[in-house]
This record gives sequence, structure tokens and C-alpha cells, in this order.
Amino acid sequence: MIFDGDGGSDIAKIDFRIRTSSGAIIDIPDNASITSDSFDRRRINFSYNQSLDAFNLATGNYSLLATAIDKAGASVSTERAFTFTRTNTAPNSLQFQINKASYNNTETINVSSGWVYDANGATDIARVDFKIRRVDGSFVEIADATNITPLSSDNRWGRMALT
Repeated sequence: MIFDGDGGSDIAKIDFRIRTSSGAIIDIPDNASITSDSFDRRRINFSYNQSLDAFNLATGNYSLLATAIDKAGASVSTERAFTFTRTNTAPNSLQFQINKASYNNTETINVSSGWVYDANGATDIARVDFKIRRVDGSFVEIADATNITPLSSDNRWGRMALT
């Protein structure tokens, strides 16, 4: 609830931001629903719903800052602490190329153009485990790709290679 002596129609917007535990500020959409109180026109009620998934928050402590700004630019702010826990999700896309389709015992298999996607971010991936399936269906462990570099434009994608 907000109190404005000039009445609810004087509120221009409510600005929302998230403060991280390090003090950094993340500007988030200001999609509040504002309604005037039917008994006292100076009281304003608001509700706010915002998915946090798009902000790539890590598990930790945060606070939500709300600033009500009236049409003349005067404002009042409040802050409420919350804890965020990122739910781990398994990687859901893996793609790569191998250098050729046939090998002999003196050759090395080379994996290139390797990409893996994890909604929690590529830094969440510990390794990509490579195995060769034998004709009898059993597997031979060959190596793990452990150096996964996040893509700068979308850190959920990671580049990896195995040589």
C-alpha cells in the first residue's frame, strides 16, 4: 500500500529493482497493477508479479526495491529481503561433429563444433562424458570434456571440444 496526500491518481509509476548481496542493482520491469482504495482516495494498493527466471540470478540473498513516484517526481521507497534458490535443470541439448566416419587403430577421433545447452548456464556443467559403444552394446569410456566455455551472447550455451 502507498499513501499519497494528493490521491491515488497522482502516482505516475512504481519502479522495481533487485539488489544483489554484493549491492549491484538489476532494473526489472515495472508492471505493477495500481488501484485506488475505495474508502480513502489517498491510499493506493498495488500488486506485482514478475518471473525471476529471465534475470539469471544465482542462488543467494536479494532484496526487492520498490519506489513509488508521483507526477511531480517526488518518491518514497521500501525494500524487502528474499532468498532465491535456482532449481537445477539437466542440460537439454548436446551437439557435436566428429572428423570422419571411419577409423583404424592408429587414428585419433576428434570432436569439434561441440555445444551444450543448460538453462542454469554453461558454468553449471561439470563435464560432458564421451563413450564409444561397442558392437555388443557395451561402452568404452574414452574421455570427458571438462573445459566448457560459455557463449558471451547467451551463457546458457557452452562450447566444448575433445581431441
